[in-house]
Amino acid sequence: MVTAVESPIGPFKPTVAPCALNLTSRCAWGTLLVLSRLTVGSGGALGTGRRVLGSSFGGVAERSAWHIGVDTGGTFTDLVGPDGSIVKLPSTPADPGAAIREGVERLRAEAFARGDLRADPGNPAPLHLAHGTTVATNAVLEGTLARVAQLGTSGFADLIEIGRQNRPSLADHFADRPPPLVARRDRLDVAERLSPTGEVELAPEVAALPDIPGGVEALAVCLLHSDLNPKHEELVAQAYREVGWDVTASHELSPLFREYERASTTVMNAALRPRVRRYLEGLAPLAERLWVMTSAGGLWPLGDAAAAPAGLALSGPAGGVRAAAVVASACGFPDAISFDMGGTSTDVCLILDGDPASYWQAEAHDAQPVIELDLGQPVTFNRLRLEEMIATGQRIAAYVLEAWHDGTWKEVCRGATVGHKRLDRFGEVTAQRVRLHITGSRGAPTLRAFGLYRAALGG
Repeated sequence: MVTAVESPIGPFKPTVAPCALNLTSRCAWGTLLVLSRLTVGSGGALGTGRRVLGSSFGGVAERSAWHIGVDTGGTFTDLVGPDGSIVKLPSTPADPGAAIREGVERLRAEAFARGDLRADPGNPAPLHLAHGTTVATNAVLEGTLARVAQLGTSGFADLIEIGRQNRPSLADHFADRPPPLVARRDRLDVAERLSPTGEVELAPEVAALPDIPGGVEALAVCLLHSDLNPKHEELVAQAYREVGWDVTASHELSPLFREYERASTTVMNAALRPRVRRYLEGLAPLAERLWVMTSAGGLWPLGDAAAAPAGLALSGPAGGVRAAAVVASACGFPDAISFDMGGTSTDVCLILDGDPASYWQAEAHDAQPVIELDLGQPVTFNRLRLEEMIATGQRIAAYVLEAWHDGTWKEVCRGATVGHKRLDRFGEVTAQRVRLHITGSRGAPTLRAFGLYRAALGG
């Protein structure tokens, strides 16, 4: 059964079956559908009730504006215009914004050719862009995070590595714990102390704050019991900001109890922010207003998204779930399972009564849901309850090609990849034996000593 559905942004015809929905550019549709439903003061699904971060949108998205939904994936970048028109381009991993800029111009040109005066290059309407991105996701999966220094209460520097006893493979003696996000040399002590009720026992002194090691890109400040009293964190963060450091303070990001989870969230945010902020700020000139899809399926303004990228770890997949929920409900299936298969992962989510399941709902009995990201680091941001499967186990992150010459292996070429890249163009190799080492996106070799014998001329 094919049914025409009148959506908030125009008609489209999904292919409907009792257990399946097929929606092209699903994630881009999801961002645009959420944008079309913004109301005054709506701040999206913030998740943690942050005290400092988070702001209102300041008004309803204007009907006269030109709205575009964008999703950047590992393989393709999809854009959806206000009339439902779609542009699909190969993603540009070296500069993800390049494909978006090209897609926006193509959408405008096609719309103007169809007579949409809002797309007039000489007098364009204000552009509102809703964006689902995998930049934060890829940074986590590929381990391309910024080097972070952690400032914690004296004596608690190793909190980020000690963690808790609960582990996914507690009985597996061969399971390795994920490496901590902060190296031991970058964990710095601050001489200060608050009591468990937030009373000051030892106040920090600015003159005694530690020096930051060379090579550090961002700072994470997480002091004991600062969820009850942020004064010490405010003093420390301000001292480093005044000399130019990018500082994430736990009381601004996640003012919740449980020191390890709060520290992990703060460090993850600090590690993501340099890369994600540069990317998002590079998109700012594209639109008068730019919103970013969160892991919980809401939208944040650009400023909030750039300040709290830990909330964007599943930005792209969340858009697909939102689109599936809206379309399934419109077609008479408020209870459904979304199935989103892309080039790098497949994501599945349960939808009940038109509402995608989230970790906040699943752990409503708990004051603080804790979500584990792919690296095994807990993050106290709400997100949709997605089950994710990485295609073929891992993505290829690096390769080395070696050839056998004069009784020894010699390197022929090497490369690093982001997303997908062909590995079959090595040029001409003359040797009796060659081997290819491939390293997965999480650092583990996926193939070892893959021998190709008799690869030489006449071999």
